[in-house]
Amino acid sequence: MKQRRIATLGVLADNHYGIVRPIFRGGFNVAGQTVNEAMIARMNTLPAQSFPSDGGVAAGQAVGQVDFLMDTGDIANRSETGSIAANHSLSYLGTTVDYPGQGLYLAPHSSVTWSQWQADFLGVGNTGNTAGGLLTLTNGQGQGIPVFLSPGNHDVSDAIGMSGKIAIGDVDATSFVQIFNRMTPYSGMAPVSTNVFTNPGDYANVNLQVNYSFNVGGTHVLCVNMFPDKNILITATIGWVAATVSLSSPASRKLRVNSSAGVDRFSKWPRRSRINWT
Repeated sequence: MKQRRIATLGVLADNHYGIVRPIFRGGFNVAGQTVNEAMIARMNTLPAQSFPSDGGVAAGQAVGQVDFLMDTGDIANRSETGSIAANHSLSYLGTTVDYPGQGLYLAPHSSVTWSQWQADFLGVGNTGNTAGGLLTLTNGQGQGIPVFLSPGNHDVSDAIGMSGKIAIGDVDATSFVQIFNRMTPYSGMAPVSTNVFTNPGDYANVNLQVNYSFNVGGTHVLCVNMFPDKNILITATIGWVAATVSLSSPASRKLRVNSSAGVDRFSKWPRRSRINWT
């Protein structure tokens, strides 16, 4: 009998490069990039960590190789004005601490924040979707593992604008377009340029949706675009889901669907997802 291997995936979201976190590890007004880099340092230790002894799959065993990551968006924070209230205190873990705020700040354009994310997760100059930069997780051949992407609402808002939130001059589609383009090997779409959106209505284009799927052993993974909430997109998205499911084989293949939002959030990823590799 062929021995099955258990594949492991990691899921993260809401990187929010460009935001300023009020407090992090004792520091005040900490840049989002600093927080993400601290997270990556912990992620790199996962193979040597063990799953909790909770009765679940592989309970108490070493995590070992992580096969791929899924980042479900908000890579860039909306390029909007954020407030850091000055000269007040807040309660942190039961202790009241001073909070030396600095007033208002404007989150940078997504061209800036995407570059930060890429440098940390993929590496400068990496035009694909394999781990690099500060992220050192590798597969059995010593290669960077795949990092699959979906846009979040902030990535979409930066791309098409948001009334009352993002000034016209701050609209920047870089993070959305980079996510779209790097997933084209899986979606079958053609790459686009950063000026693909000329007005918010362009988002309803069925050819600009980050819908794609891939197989991992006995699991067929579907990634559904953010906000498929217009009639044309709902119809197109449901049709795409039905088509890609019917094409996946074998018929017994398990199905996992990730949707950042919309279409009733077909499913949610478990806190700890393990896939049977057959």
